[in-house]
Amino acid sequence: MRKSKFKENQIVGILGEGEEGLPVAELCRKHGISNATYYQWKSKYSGISASELKRIKELEAKNSKLKRMYEELALGRDYAKLSNRPDSKTVIEQLQGWFDDYNSCHSHSALGYLPPKLFREKQSVT
Repeated sequence: MRKSKFKENQIVGILGEGEEGLPVAELCRKHGISNATYYQWKSKYSGISASELKRIKELEAKNSKLKRMYEELALGRDYAKLSNRPDSKTVIEQLQGWFDDYNSCHSHSALGYLPPKLFREKQSVT
């Protein structure tokens, strides 16, 4: 989706001009927007002041931060459950083995698209 050249508080200001009685066609021409854009903005931002818009943005940022924190805690809880199982050592060893196996045979862009084993061999020769 294309980013708007107008910030949200500017959009609220433009809509405020329209509410003051400036004709829509003149308002659109003045700010270089289409009628459709004006009416989309109006449906999205009508009745919102700049301070309310700022508060909504702050709440959305805080909400996303809390969601990330919850996901990290849930992941930690799941890992703790996994590590408390009687067979957890074997599961963790299996995961480490799979990870090592994958990394040993798959190339990496940071290693010049060579598998780590070949990269180490090449480094030890030079």
